[in-house]
Amino acid sequence: MSLDDLMSDARQKGIRRFDEIELAVLETNGRVSFFTRAGGAGEGAPEQPGIA
Repeated sequence: MSLDDLMSDARQKGIRRFDEIELAVLETNGRVSFFTRAGGAGEGAPEQPGIA
């Protein structure tokens, strides 16, 4: 799974920024489950980790 795939999955689940994600789990069925941080509703496109 590429970073673009992960970003796409996050967007489809209403997650706008990577900093909203506490944990992402690749399930045995190939899907990704996201656990978000409390109160982490950010604005804008998902940010790539390590890129300013």
